[in-house]
Amino acid sequence: MNWQRRFFTSTRDALHYYTEEVVEKGDDAHSGVRKGSISWVDIRAVIEKATSDDHPQATEKDAFYFVICISEKKKGGNTYRLLLQAKSEVERSEWASHIRLKLNPPTVNGDGAIPPKSAPTKENGSANGKKVEDKEKADTEERNQAMYSSRLQTFFLFYNDTMIPEIEGMLKTHKGREEELLKGLIAQYGPEPEL
Repeated sequence: MNWQRRFFTSTRDALHYYTEEVVEKGDDAHSGVRKGSISWVDIRAVIEKATSDDHPQATEKDAFYFVICISEKKKGGNTYRLLLQAKSEVERSEWASHIRLKLNPPTVNGDGAIPPKSAPTKENGSANGKKVEDKEKADTEERNQAMYSSRLQTFFLFYNDTMIPEIEGMLKTHKGREEELLKGLIAQYGPEPEL
């Protein structure tokens, strides 16, 4: 395999890659020659701990591979897999986590803060308590939907990427029964790919 060394930076809109390491220089954080960018809207999933099952060129046992699954609108929406190799297990895990967070950001409330995992205790029988309970339930449902969407994207990228556009409809149809949906897909296609 002919590897090309690239250095990545993450911005609000895209992953950018360069020929040389990016060094902070006042207002200009970009040294080296930018070779390209991958928009976050084009990235469908990340596969951490990628193997040759995920990409045919991921063949070395002790390499820290991961795969970014990208959909190119310019090429008819075809999905392709970009194989990357980190320097260490920690670096691979950090990049995979960062990409997952960009693809499924936490819910942000009106004042720009990420809501706490546990909402304030409700007051018994009060209207405020009901609102807090309803918001907590909605936030939990939203997080669950994002998690199942991510799992299904990874699943279908592995087994049948033509099904990716159907994920939202599947989740609506199986709302509250997402685990049943996954069990049925596993029975039909095979085990759930490891993230």
